[in-house]
Amino acid sequence: MESREKFCPYCGTLIPYMDEFCPSCYKAQPSMPGMRSAIEKPSKRVWVAVLLSLLITGLGQVYIGQWRKGIAFFGGTFLMGFFLFDVIDYGLIMLFGTIMAIISAYDAYVTLKSGIK
Repeated sequence: MESREKFCPYCGTLIPYMDEFCPSCYKAQPSMPGMRSAIEKPSKRVWVAVLLSLLITGLGQVYIGQWRKGIAFFGGTFLMGFFLFDVIDYGLIMLFGTIMAIISAYDAYVTLKSGIK
């Protein structure tokens, strides 16, 4: 069976014909003949993802379905705090955790606003 491919009209990357999103630029692909139609799922609420990320770093990513990224945010923040506990002041560790939570919330916001799955 022949493999069909197409070029993303936004970034020019060669992708499989049936892909609905470009893996390089993450933009939705226009409908083409023979392509299955995307079934719209109820969209996730941006404010919920941002709030969850601010409460627990990475939880907003888990909410929107990006498990690996959420675990990486949480695990990275936790491990950095754990290993730096004896090295730097407690206040700086809290500042680092707060900054990571804000970065996680911003990432969840940008991800949902751009339509990346």
